[in-house]
Parts: sequence; C-alpha cells; structure tokens
Amino acid sequence: MRPPPAERPPPRPKVRALLKKIRTRVEAEVWDGELGKLVEQLACLCFASLKGRTSLKAIQTAGPQHDLLVSGENVYWLSLLEYLHFKDASARTIVVECKGTEGKAEDHVAQRLASVLANYLDTTGALGVVFSLAGATGEPQPGKPRQRSLRDSRLTRTLFFARTKKPIVVIDWQAMTTLAEPGSLPQLLEQGIQDLEAMPGIRIGAGSGFVQVDLPDHLKIVLSPKSVPKKAAAGDRTKPRRTRRR
Repeated sequence: MRPPPAERPPPRPKVRALLKKIRTRVEAEVWDGELGKLVEQLACLCFASLKGRTSLKAIQTAGPQHDLLVSGENVYWLSLLEYLHFKDASARTIVVECKGTEGKAEDHVAQRLASVLANYLDTTGALGVVFSLAGATGEPQPGKPRQRSLRDSRLTRTLFFARTKKPIVVIDWQAMTTLAEPGSLPQLLEQGIQDLEAMPGIRIGAGSGFVQVDLPDHLKIVLSPKSVPKKAAAGDRTKPRRTRRR
C-alpha cells in the first residue's frame, strides 16, 4: 500500500501543547467543558493540516451538537480518499464529533453521526470520526481475549458501515497521543476503516510505526527470531540413530 498522502507542515508545537494540556486534565481527573474544548481544538488543528483540505467549518444539525465538516476538491484530497479506500468521488466530506467526557462514547453518539451521514450528507458524506478520550462502548480492550460478539456503539457502526459503506472511526486518547507525528492522522483513519472491514475482535494499535500481526500461536512462532534453529557446531558430526527392522 502507498504511504499516506502528505500533510501540510504540521504545527507540531501546537499539537504537543494541546496534548500536554489534555494529559494534565485527564491525569487530574478534571472532566469539564474546558477539556472538551481542548479535544475539539486538537481535532480541528489536525484536520486543518491535511493537504488538499479546502473547507473547514462547524455546522449544527438537529439538536444542540456542533460538528466539524472537513472537505476538499483537489487532487491531494482525492488522493487521501483513495488511500482511505473510497471509490465514490462525489463523497468528499468528513464529519467529526468530539467528546471530552470521562465515559466512553455511547451508542447514541454513533447513531447521531450515522443519521448525519445518511440524512444530511447522503451524497457528499464519506466518513465519520469520533474523537473520544475514553473510546466507544463495545470496543475490544487492550490485552483482553479476542472479542467474538458485537454490541453497543460498535454494533451500530458495523451495521451502518455494512449498509452504506460509510465508516465511523473512533480515535481514543491512546491514538490521540500519536497525532504530533507526521502522517499519523491518515494512518489512524485507515486503521479504523480496516478494523470495521475485518472485525478482528482485538484492539488495533495506533501510531505510524505500528505493524499489525494478528495470527494464531502456531503461525506467530515461525515469525519469532527464537524459532530459527541453531546451526550445529563444527565438531558435531553425530548422525541420527537408525532403527533396526525386525
């Protein structure tokens, strides 16, 4: 697969400063409106850095919630959409919602984004993104056994993707911490889409240097450096013992 499309020179100092402020409030367990604004600023700054982006605006659909709409019309933006596996050139808009709360984004968040993509952005909407510090309900947990059932927010997002081919990707705090790295946002989006398509039942890692290996134990062992047999010593000429036939 090709590398993700280039970004504008990323404002790394601003991103790192926002991440530091968010980390301070999360570690101090200060879950207030200011934290939500910091998450919104982080999302806005990262999407604004995407090369090819020509429009960035906030809209309010039915209800009090504001969403960030990001879109583009040039070859760089189309290259991004191609990297994210979108085939319909008319669907060029990404809708972003941010949650700075202690709890996970529940099912109603996925349902509302699905409604925006299906009803308000039926033709132009390509992708939904949820920035949620605690992730979303129904997601596989790190270090836990493979999840073989769908429920809560993950069930809604999976069914919506199967019906419309419009994915809704969740970016949690662990993933947000990688956003200061160049090219990390397109990779996080692509990993989230792959997760919805393949449904591996385990947590997909985040970060530009992450390599996903999801194999049974008998296949993992052949990739391990420890599985390479040691060469026999130069003086060891022992031959295998033959069994006599009776």
